[in-house]
Amino acid sequence: MIQWSNSTLVKTAWRALGHETSAVDSCCVCDTVAATGGSDGTIFVWNRATGELLRRTRAHVCEVTMLQHVQEDIFASASYECNIRVWYDATSVSLRHGEEVSCFTTNRTHRMVSGCNDKLVRVWDLQTHKLLHSCVGHQGEIYCVAVNENLIASGDSQATVRLWSWDGNALFVSDSVHIGCVRCMVMDHNKLVTGGDSRRIVVWDLKQYAHHKHHVLHRYCTRLELRFSRVYLRGWRPSGPKNSRLELGDGNGI
Repeated sequence: MIQWSNSTLVKTAWRALGHETSAVDSCCVCDTVAATGGSDGTIFVWNRATGELLRRTRAHVCEVTMLQHVQEDIFASASYECNIRVWYDATSVSLRHGEEVSCFTTNRTHRMVSGCNDKLVRVWDLQTHKLLHSCVGHQGEIYCVAVNENLIASGDSQATVRLWSWDGNALFVSDSVHIGCVRCMVMDHNKLVTGGDSRRIVVWDLKQYAHHKHHVLHRYCTRLELRFSRVYLRGWRPSGPKNSRLELGDGNGI
């Protein structure tokens, strides 16, 4: 396990001793701890400062495909199962889905949005663990979701991008800009950025619900990241590395 310090650009390496017999398929960090998910379904929680193993939990029956920090010491995880587990130390609450969960994200008001292979976008209350809304309209499996204070965005396997209110009402749909799967997206107050199989990054104006710019790439885009107002993408070339990283631009200039 390698941890990088953003302030000093110096890395601290420590060995994830619990993962000798399984691959590390997912990870996430907060201020004091880091969590890693293995291909055997086990989640390990580590002290970021010392590398000490704090706890080990058999979370899923197969590999942990997604891990996300929710708040404080609360994490959420998903696997090739029909649920998301929200972890409070060594105990968890299960959020049941109709089919395999493909993506999820949270906001600061104790709500989670998840996407599933059953073509539904779901909104959850993380304080009561109840399903608030199911957003109906996608014709393909949901591959990605993103949120801001007012909107939910989702993308699917049929090249469709949709916008929803937090009440579950459909606000906008586009199925003519992307070609192939929409695999990733990031969103702030003003813009939504989406990417996928078409080697195209599309920038959407959230005030007008319309795309106003797109970038043609030499690689397929599998992940978008928003860091310090700059957008980064991860992707792969058909004949090149399958996890290369490229800086796309800042949030105002793209």
